[in-house]
Amino acid sequence: NIPTSARISALGGFNVSHIDGDLSFVNANPAMLTTDMHNQFVLSYTNYVSDINLGYAIYARNFEKAGIFSAGIQYLNYGKFYNTNEFGEVLGKFNAADYAINISYAYPLKKFNFGGTLKTIVSDYWEATSFGMAVDLGATYKDTASLFSAGLVFKNLGFQMKKYTKGVRESLPIDMQLGITKKFKHAPFSLSLTAI
Repeated sequence: NIPTSARISALGGFNVSHIDGDLSFVNANPAMLTTDMHNQFVLSYTNYVSDINLGYAIYARNFEKAGIFSAGIQYLNYGKFYNTNEFGEVLGKFNAADYAINISYAYPLKKFNFGGTLKTIVSDYWEATSFGMAVDLGATYKDTASLFSAGLVFKNLGFQMKKYTKGVRESLPIDMQLGITKKFKHAPFSLSLTAI
């Protein structure tokens, strides 16, 4: 749920309907991936709270016969931790981090755009590691004449393949988001409303 770009953060952290060719929005809704993003590359880094670091990179490529694809990686590094015994003696150090490798595809159909993202998710918390697969499915509608757009996305449809603890399977945080955006003809801004 942590935004992957400064622009999405400025829009409240969630936006699935503001369609204007910004590749960083594909992480919010794969249906925002359009052919005008061909050869775009986005790199984002945030020094979050304390030692926590966020990173996001994505590249899009349009293939004439196959359609538009993007590939990206997202990570959240929680910093260094100390492994100690009950007496407070330091036995070593370790890092904890989450990673997601994403491949997205989108297909236009008149005023609609349909997209999907396949996500490989890895959590590495020293002795506790987990691996999972998920899919995001989205759709957008854009009416350029009325300067209106809408979006719908179902996120994290998937399952945990490798469990943190043997015998305990955890569910992924499935989410549905619906949004609308209206741009004004004679004003330099638009309004968005997103239900999460």
